[in-house]
Amino acid sequence: MAGIDELLRLHPPTHPVLVEVMVRDYRVAVFRLALSLLADPDDAEDATQETFIKAARYLARYRAVPTSGPGFLKSQSIPAAHCCANVPRVPTSSGC
Repeated sequence: MAGIDELLRLHPPTHPVLVEVMVRDYRVAVFRLALSLLADPDDAEDATQETFIKAARYLARYRAVPTSGPGFLKSQSIPAAHCCANVPRVPTSSGC
């Protein structure tokens, strides 16, 4: 199946298949990162959705990054971390 880079060469950034492929390819990694930052599955799911909403908005500016290694991690962790920072959290007993 075609990846996001190949599809961007074939379709305009507004084509719906691009978002489907992006979610298919990266949802698990983004969710795991969000869950590790937020420690709540519902908040992590909200942050994951926000990450993909923001990513879809900026597909026209997308440029290819490595599919593994530091470039990949950075490309996934920065948008997810920003979305996690915006999710309100209930204070825990430890004060965190």
